[in-house]
Amino acid sequence: MPTINDLRNNIIDLIKSNNLTNLINYVETNCVFLLALNNIEFDILIFSIENCDSNDIVQYIINQCQFETLNYSFYCQSICYRGYKVPLFSAVAKKKFGIADLLIEKGADINYRLNILNWEDINIVNYLYHIGSVYFDKAILKYIFSHNFNISCLSTNLMSQFKNIYDNGLDIIFNYSIFDNLFIIKMLEYYNNKKPLSNSQLKFIIMNEKSKIKIDRQCYKEALNLKKYDTIMTFFNNDSNHHNLNSYECYELLEKAVYFNNYNLVKSILNYK
Repeated sequence: MPTINDLRNNIIDLIKSNNLTNLINYVETNCVFLLALNNIEFDILIFSIENCDSNDIVQYIINQCQFETLNYSFYCQSICYRGYKVPLFSAVAKKKFGIADLLIEKGADINYRLNILNWEDINIVNYLYHIGSVYFDKAILKYIFSHNFNISCLSTNLMSQFKNIYDNGLDIIFNYSIFDNLFIIKMLEYYNNKKPLSNSQLKFIIMNEKSKIKIDRQCYKEALNLKKYDTIMTFFNNDSNHHNLNSYECYELLEKAVYFNNYNLVKSILNYK
């Protein structure tokens, strides 16, 4: 009779083979309780997410194990943050978006926060940034921000991380978070219901939409220090608070924009106040 280690090793090989039929036959023939294979060094769901390309195998494991929740962390020693992995975070990090969709459908939360210590509250963006820039690219950012990530979690520090790791990272944030599909649907409802908006009402709606992401003085200062003028222009165009820079700072920036012949930035600055 195979030991628990034998069963685990055989299941690992079957998962890696991406053959659901063989996996099911082995489980049924040997009466394997998949959840019992977990130990302090092995989590069957996270292993399957990271080591197979079959959505059906992951779904089978979820159905067989009957997890109380998919929002949990597992301590390990491989690529992770402070030794911890989360099923959905692993799927997104590996760009296995079909599996990520399945996990979300089964209850995994894109806004799950990894509370390791009292002073650390790690969301998926923090997590991916810290495990390495290779897990923080355009496709991953698009996935996160198009799946209802709570943008109120974006701190000044996190905004800086975006522009330092990926040049178009900030554009992705604003494109998928401000004036998104929900906003467009809302505006279409006004149009279809023939509800005219005054200029002041429209201005209020737009300002309220832009306020979803907080852009403070520190964001501008860091972009200025790094001479990231395209980033500053992005901030200008999406900033709901027109008091983050004083007149002197705007004038100083205007001088630099003129010096570098950056017409678009000059235009954004002149429209700022």
